[in-house]
Amino acid sequence: MEQRVESMGHRAWGRVHGAERRGCRVEGEEQHIIRAFVAKTRTRNKEQNYKHMKAFIFAAGKGTRLRPFTLNKPKALVEILGKPLIMHTMEALQQAGADHMIINIHHLGEQIIEFLEKTPLPGIRVSISDERSHLLDTGGALKKAAHMLQDNQPFFAVNADVVTNLDLKALMKYHNKHKPLATMAVKKRKSSRYLLINHNNQLTGWKNSHTGEQIIAGGTENKNLHEAAFSGIQVIHPEIFKHLPREEAFPIIPWYLSLAKRHTLLTWNHDHSFWFDVGTPEKLNQARQHLKKINAP
Repeated sequence: MEQRVESMGHRAWGRVHGAERRGCRVEGEEQHIIRAFVAKTRTRNKEQNYKHMKAFIFAAGKGTRLRPFTLNKPKALVEILGKPLIMHTMEALQQAGADHMIINIHHLGEQIIEFLEKTPLPGIRVSISDERSHLLDTGGALKKAAHMLQDNQPFFAVNADVVTNLDLKALMKYHNKHKPLATMAVKKRKSSRYLLINHNNQLTGWKNSHTGEQIIAGGTENKNLHEAAFSGIQVIHPEIFKHLPREEAFPIIPWYLSLAKRHTLLTWNHDHSFWFDVGTPEKLNQARQHLKKINAP
């Protein structure tokens, strides 16, 4: 089914690919492509040379720590400066060159679909990876959406509940220069969990600062390691999907640590950027106040 709509002076074609709505049985991935916008001003020459870039947005969290804001809406639709978190994320990704965004949903996910269907998104194509039947954790989310990310080009993977001015273009440039399986943005900040990193910026281990638990990836250099907290933003090459575990639901970090034994996974520091994880009402308020301050006339 293809329908034509008009939005913000651009002609747009919205397409929903052969997956029924929730409640119907669908074999494999239940996927909806919300809409694909084509700018009228793009010339044929530019169209031929245009290089598409994808991004995966983690938006399936239950948002339990952010209650009461998430009692009746998903965390990705909680607003800062009158705009939902997911729109802040999508706009930043678009400015960095991403034009096809795959978004996973779970808690009140139909609200995210409805929001995206009615919101003008010039220049952005959106696909949904539907986890409403059961949550798959971060690694499982990527595994479920892997077939939508398999084009041999690195893609961004970003948490929807992060607010930052991190330079996404610089992160992608660093990744493309060194060509690891993944490049994780990190920052030296107070956290309960830290990545352990060697002098070559390679992921080497993980540490829980509260319990003292520590994991070192076997076969990696474990001398003179330094600690930094993962920022929930990374660039991944689809080559990584050749090394997926058998489990359906699993977190990213243990998977990455198992890969670090034989493969290169890098970190990229952004200490000079501001960064907020808006997972609690207090942190949400901090992010709101900061953005209000820097956007004041």
